[in-house]
Amino acid sequence: MFAVIALMMGSVEQSHLSKNALNSTVTGELDLDHVLSVEIATATTFCVGIVLAAMALLQVQFITAYLSDQLVGGFTTGAACHVFASQLPKLFAVKIPNHSGLFKLIYILRDFFSKIGTTNIPDLVTSMICIIFLFVGKLWINPIITKRIPVPVPFELIAVVTATLLSYFLNFHKDMHMKVVSNIPTGFPAPRPPRFDLMGEVFLEALVIAIVIYVVTFSVGKLFAKKHGYRVSGSQELRALSIVQIICCFLHCHPASGSLTRSTINSQIGTKSQVTSFVSAALMLLVILWLGPLLEALPMCILSSIIVVALQGMFMQFKDVGLLWKTSKIDLAIWLVGFGATVIWDVSQGLAVAIGFALVTVIFRSQWPKTVKLAQVGDTNLYRDLERYDVREAHPHIVVFRFDAPLLFLNVEHFKESGVKMVDDANSHLKEIDSEFSVKYLIVDGSGFTHIDQMGVNGIKELTEDLKRGGVDVYLASCKAQVRELCQTCGLYANIPKSHFFPDIHDAVLFALEQDEMQCQLEKEEEQNGRF
Repeated sequence: MFAVIALMMGSVEQSHLSKNALNSTVTGELDLDHVLSVEIATATTFCVGIVLAAMALLQVQFITAYLSDQLVGGFTTGAACHVFASQLPKLFAVKIPNHSGLFKLIYILRDFFSKIGTTNIPDLVTSMICIIFLFVGKLWINPIITKRIPVPVPFELIAVVTATLLSYFLNFHKDMHMKVVSNIPTGFPAPRPPRFDLMGEVFLEALVIAIVIYVVTFSVGKLFAKKHGYRVSGSQELRALSIVQIICCFLHCHPASGSLTRSTINSQIGTKSQVTSFVSAALMLLVILWLGPLLEALPMCILSSIIVVALQGMFMQFKDVGLLWKTSKIDLAIWLVGFGATVIWDVSQGLAVAIGFALVTVIFRSQWPKTVKLAQVGDTNLYRDLERYDVREAHPHIVVFRFDAPLLFLNVEHFKESGVKMVDDANSHLKEIDSEFSVKYLIVDGSGFTHIDQMGVNGIKELTEDLKRGGVDVYLASCKAQVRELCQTCGLYANIPKSHFFPDIHDAVLFALEQDEMQCQLEKEEEQNGRF
């Protein structure tokens, strides 16, 4: 279970217990004084399963398309900070109150450092020894061993067994006041349906938890899919999660999700299939039925140490910041916003902010896309960015213009302004070099128009009319079939004849050169006729 889901579930449980305690004394409605926490948990789990099942039936897994690698990286790194902060008090055996909401992490650290004087030294020493042991084993010893044998050394298991034995025989709990796992009941409780009358009370919280469970689980899956080279299916994750919740609620279980720390541990020890889940489940079954009491002496700080060491892979994602700075400032902003919002606020809110910001960047890039002036590559029929390639312009009379985005209502003004500006800039440059030429033809490369709407067609029409008044003809090249069909439907051919549409840029350039040559010939003939 992801740590944040456990925290959210605990918050739901506490809020409804306290709220219903107040209702029972003030209003007399729905007396829940004696409702056990497990009943609220199972009702919430059932609601989460129903929400996830509805999401699976409605095929809403498309929301994962908005989880870019940068968003997932920033979000999971921020979530790792929350997990690390939640383990700090256990490493030092310090008691601090629970927090939620804005600046949660800051409040946790504030309370931690204010109580650090109450640290139990044996817990701290044990934590440091365990962390050093795990780091040395996993980062230095295991890489050497795995070159000779395929199975890495299970340093976590060694740490748990050793610490449990030492704690039991040296009596860590009584003599050193160390916190241990303590009582572990054996056996399974009898299956029982959830309290359906509680579902109205917890449904809204369950809705939020369901969304967070799906997004978090898919985010973690996507993270490790990228690392190990496989693919994850959003619809399959939804179906699996919904089935798990609905079945587990009858077995007194809380909502289940992917776990960042356990997934990281599995990744680090080299697991490749679901066989490890069967092994883990079998071991847990042994512990639940018979072996639980043997782990009662395990110090809590050992478990926290294992979690902290497992998080080092998540914190290594900070290296992505330097790479993103060099490659894409917008992707860097998505990473930083996802990380910052998660750290400053909380995991669920941070995820919402990160997705919202990513959508804003998509709108920003669609509304103000890049516009490119193209020129011919040597004697070929290829036309490339004039600023990026060693190319030459086709003719001073001709400007080739590409708009790198779908032409939609939100960017049509930018399209018109860019086309006019490109013609004006070309004319200004010709004047600076005292050229007698001026731009007469603007060729629009339509290959960037993956989609176009009616306002986009009107934008082409208005650009054509604006430039026509200045003596500039507009040609369109490389337009897709659906673009041409919409142009015909919207009556664009009344402003731009079909003869001004071309299959590629080079055909449009050749036609413009022919038209220019014919125009020059006519001007010469008129000049000669004027002399006579």
